[in-house]
Amino acid sequence: MIIDPIQAYLGADVDMHRANEIRPIMHDLSNVAERTGCAITLIGHMNKDSKNQKGIYKGLGSIDISAAARSILLLGRDPKNEYIRAVVPIKSSLAPEGKAVAFELNRDTGFKWLGESELTEQDLLGASKKDTKKTTKLEDAKKYILDLIEEEDILVTEVEEILIDEGFSKTTIRRAREKLTEELKLESYAKGFGENKKSYLKKPETSAKI
Repeated sequence: MIIDPIQAYLGADVDMHRANEIRPIMHDLSNVAERTGCAITLIGHMNKDSKNQKGIYKGLGSIDISAAARSILLLGRDPKNEYIRAVVPIKSSLAPEGKAVAFELNRDTGFKWLGESELTEQDLLGASKKDTKKTTKLEDAKKYILDLIEEEDILVTEVEEILIDEGFSKTTIRRAREKLTEELKLESYAKGFGENKKSYLKKPETSAKI
């Protein structure tokens, strides 16, 4: 099943930037894939946020869309050749990431696959070495947590599962929560009783982004 683009099929009542409205839809799609054995491909556009130079954060809409996907491919143009494009894997939860694959799209010669490429996501996003800050895993984890709780409180266990799936260690996740608690007063609270008691993360009073 190919959904192209994502937002065209969400309906007028769904805000794709709100986590609490996107999560049920992604959960339903996951159920469809599990029930039918169908592979689901979502095609989306990139946002215009020039501060983020990581492909995982460039998708239009809530970060929950990227979190739910098992594999993400970034398509972009070679900054040194207007006719060359490349498809670069930027997330692969079920297998090792493969090489980028390039193709030529020329008005005179048409379309042609070029095979494996050395192009990276930074190349496609137009980030120079001088302008791109190399963030640490800890900073990435902090930003991911803030994005996940931007619109809705979320279970602590769910945050941990998502970040582990994205390649963060439990130690990094714990340190990220500690840092956010110290820097932005990240809050957590418990809800329920007995065996049903669960811990949630809440958006901090300070809404500053990292």
